[in-house]
Amino acid sequence: MFRKSLIAIVIISLFSGSFFVFSAKPSPVNAQELLNVSLPGDPLPEGPDFASLSLGNAWDMSEFFDISQYLNGAGRHPSLTNISVADGVFSARSIGDRYADLASFFPLFKGHTGFMQIGNNLGSIHPVNSQQYDCIYLAMKVNSPTKVIGSDFADVFRVNYSNASTYGVVFEYLYPENAAWPYNPQVSGWRLYKINLSAPAHIYSGVARWQDQPYWTEIQINPTAYKDIDFEVDWVRLTTCSEETQYQAQITWTPDANVNAIWVRPEGTARDILVASDINGSQGSYLLNTKGLAPGSYQVGMGTLSGCCTQWSNGELTINQTPLHQFVFPSPTSGEDFAASLGNAWDMDPSDIDQVYCAQASILDGVLDLNTPYPAAVPASCKGEIGEVDSRVILNMPGTLYNANQYRYLNFELTMQGEYAIPADGMIGRLIWTTPNGCNQVTADIPYEVGRHVYSIDLYDPFNGTPVQALPSGCPIVPWSQTNVVTGIRFDPNENYTGVYVPEMVFSQQFDWISLSKEDRVLQGKPYMIGLNLNKPASQISQIEYFFTTDLANPFQNTVLRYNKQAASPTYGEYTIYLPSLLYTFGLPFEEPVSDVSFLWDTAGIPAGDYYICVRTSDGMNDSTFCSEAPVHVYTP
Repeated sequence: MFRKSLIAIVIISLFSGSFFVFSAKPSPVNAQELLNVSLPGDPLPEGPDFASLSLGNAWDMSEFFDISQYLNGAGRHPSLTNISVADGVFSARSIGDRYADLASFFPLFKGHTGFMQIGNNLGSIHPVNSQQYDCIYLAMKVNSPTKVIGSDFADVFRVNYSNASTYGVVFEYLYPENAAWPYNPQVSGWRLYKINLSAPAHIYSGVARWQDQPYWTEIQINPTAYKDIDFEVDWVRLTTCSEETQYQAQITWTPDANVNAIWVRPEGTARDILVASDINGSQGSYLLNTKGLAPGSYQVGMGTLSGCCTQWSNGELTINQTPLHQFVFPSPTSGEDFAASLGNAWDMDPSDIDQVYCAQASILDGVLDLNTPYPAAVPASCKGEIGEVDSRVILNMPGTLYNANQYRYLNFELTMQGEYAIPADGMIGRLIWTTPNGCNQVTADIPYEVGRHVYSIDLYDPFNGTPVQALPSGCPIVPWSQTNVVTGIRFDPNENYTGVYVPEMVFSQQFDWISLSKEDRVLQGKPYMIGLNLNKPASQISQIEYFFTTDLANPFQNTVLRYNKQAASPTYGEYTIYLPSLLYTFGLPFEEPVSDVSFLWDTAGIPAGDYYICVRTSDGMNDSTFCSEAPVHVYTP
């Protein structure tokens, strides 16, 4: 992942259980089912996956954030009900049909216009290269009627892709054998669906083809064209359609003319997923392309289109998981924090808050709990220009903030209650700072996601750091990057506007901490500790290579040399696990970060300036490259 500089980011549960594959015995098969299916003895590499390699987080439905962006049209266009993400499965029920409120979810969302672009599943930050990725796979079960009486078509799912200038829509029959009368109502269940986006079997007329545009910024999936249909999704993968040998698994079984399908059962589940339906059972052998399979282990069974299975594998087909990493330092939260540097970090004890307006507030066990009423429940003095609730939190300043523009990142940890995010109706925040001339600078909207997340806003970004308003009237707008002295900090936790377009609701929020952080700094010639968290044990990583760059488009610009005071000459590309943390001063004393892997960078001879750290990680089967969101500032005495 090569992320752009000067962007707002949100670090959201990146290294959750979604990355880890736990070993368990295969689910037992029935006594009459034979264990005659043979599989490759060694794991196969994971196929290239856009979400993993670009976002650092697969669309594996392990967390709500995999599908939460713009869910139900951010409240304005409901299309789903009974929404749940649990046990690695996203499930919901459609509200509308192809005529209105068509069921939709967005693995990749373009971003809210006029809001800060924060959130990992944003195409505005991570567009899809159409020449690099052209196959989409969905492991999905739709309880479709296959063909509704009185309707003229069998049920389909659609994939929509778009950018600022155009869009395209392709579709596939949910149960292809039911696409025309007569159909078999017994054929349903879990399937691995594949659409070749560059050469789809079905595309709507008058729309752009996938390869017509170099990049796409949004992917929307309509899982059904009918209303009141329950569906489940196990994973979505955007990969390539090529069939390289290393991703193909040789499956063999006892020849059986009745066999015409291959099924897989993900380890630790009871889900049998149809993955291949062009099987000649009499041949007893098939070469299975595994790019559409999520990393993990699978029991493999032979059966028919309508059911699984008469033969099973005794062992498991294992797909290796690509090694991924997250930067602990440098990161937006690892540099010096303003309030902490003056002895009173904003870690939510009563001394951190001067005043709260238009919301019920309490502080307990290091958490600021806020409940903001809806507009109809507050006096006129609590309402803003359009009638929204103008809730405000005035932070205690432990001292005047000099050289404010050196503190590049606004960070906070927030739990936002709710079923899904509704930024347009007030699930947003704003930073307001006061300068010695009495002017208040107001940032653009910071959109929230529901749940607990750490948000990091790059105030050097031309949009995020440039106020949309300065008050009172007559005050000039001055970007944060040009601001010197700040005498006051106010944070508006939300702008509740419910009861107009969406039902009235009280916004319940819990803040764990707020910080203003500098970039990490290191004196030229001194060691700097790079810290990473990994999605698998370090013992499974065969190589970690470190680089530094001034251009994120060129991540391998310079090789990082390892600091080794005793060595006659520096070494390259090695890593050290759990180096002592006293070599590094953490920015957040109330939440000291710990990394899985650490590496000391020898900065001797490095010119003064800002440098991003880029790391290539390999386990011998798969590799990935990611660059730090925040740079390291090397300075001279």
